[in-house]
Amino acid sequence: MKGATVGKGAQSKRIANEVDWQLTVQAQNALAKSAREWLAESQSPVRIGLVLSGGGLRGASDVGVLQQLVEHDIPIDVIVGSSAGAIITAYYAAVGLTLSELVRDAENFQGRHLLAHCLNVRLRGRMFRTLSKLSGLIPERLAQLVDRTNELYSGHAILLDGSA
Repeated sequence: MKGATVGKGAQSKRIANEVDWQLTVQAQNALAKSAREWLAESQSPVRIGLVLSGGGLRGASDVGVLQQLVEHDIPIDVIVGSSAGAIITAYYAAVGLTLSELVRDAENFQGRHLLAHCLNVRLRGRMFRTLSKLSGLIPERLAQLVDRTNELYSGHAILLDGSA
């Protein structure tokens, strides 16, 4: 008897979950429809925010996403990222690197560059000349980022032309 009750309870729970799922899908469809209607009727422009994720190789896919958005003339109003996504975001949005420059950097980047740079930081620059040569593009790109950050903190207006 006890087993039959548990079976019926599990079946009831499964049915309840299925109903919840169907309601969720219906709600999502209704929201999507209302969003499409709002976009069609709205006089205000749509704003797009892009969030780039973390993870080493995901940075390469982030560049691909940016390429597709630019290729399809989809404007990005806000862009943020974490980890690898933050690196792509910083160099694209703040420094103003083009997508072709980001792709070229990704093709030329090697793990040993990061290792050499980390070692240089850890040694507090005691072997700067040697380790900087082994760090690939990292020192150059960091200098660009520092320069742009200093410009932002100085209060001077910076205008990126959007051709990136």
